Amino acid sequence: MNFIISRGFALLVVLLLSACTFKPIDPTIIKQPEEVDRIVDESFEALLTRDAGQMQEMLHSKIAKDVTIEQLEAVLEFIPETEFVDKIHIGRNVNSIMSKESYTKYTNTYQLEFENNVFVQVSVVALKQDGEIGLAGLHVKALEKRLEEMYKFSLQGKPTTHYAILAAMIVSVLLVLVTIIHIMMNWKKLRSPIRWLVFSLFGITAWSLNWTTGETSFQLLSIGLLGGGFSTDNPGYAPWMLSCYPPIIAALYWLRAKKKEGPTLTEE
Repeated sequence: MNFIISRGFALLVVLLLSACTFKPIDPTIIKQPEEVDRIVDESFEALLTRDAGQMQEMLHSKIAKDVTIEQLEAVLEFIPETEFVDKIHIGRNVNSIMSKESYTKYTNTYQLEFENNVFVQVSVVALKQDGEIGLAGLHVKALEKRLEEMYKFSLQGKPTTHYAILAAMIVSVLLVLVTIIHIMMNWKKLRSPIRWLVFSLFGITAWSLNWTTGETSFQLLSIGLLGGGFSTDNPGYAPWMLSCYPPIIAALYWLRAKKKEGPTLTEE
């Protein structure tokens, strides 16, 4: 019995850990050429000095003819005129396309802080193609507040939909937990316990929620593990996603158990 309880406790720990999925925070884990680092540094120098001419000289030859100095100046208008305070590297993405015109794009995203609590999110895109590396994109977005505050997980002031999906996820996770523990405690009494154990771990269909924006999605043809959980691409700098995977097999386990006047599912 102690061994069964220990296994049940271990599963409880796994289920609790599944509630939050943390991915690497340090963007520099993803390597990029030193030339790309130089382009990123020079792009910020041009941004902070509002030097559209310098930025134009850095453009990759593939796109240089399509970008005017006026367009670059328009981007620079989003940079606050107050004094620059700090820069935080919050993300890096490398996208390689293998085709007749193969290329690789390196996107580095930062949060910039200026005086008077003014914040801006900047993404610098570098393009490597035909042996040349140059600037391919610059995306500037004004922020109402720090990303850490914007994407902070909180239960306060949320609409009913948030609480409904959160409650559904908790119920799903608990149902999986209770089912697995019960299967282990009645292992010798069950018909095909391994099948029940394995299939009860999975939920069919997915109901997802962006906790920050409130955007929801439903996928009919989807399979998820352990009833649901939270995930984020970068804790503190990206929105939390809540997912619920209704454990239909686990529910079926208890329905069949009830028909047999007790959740033993023994062989007849």
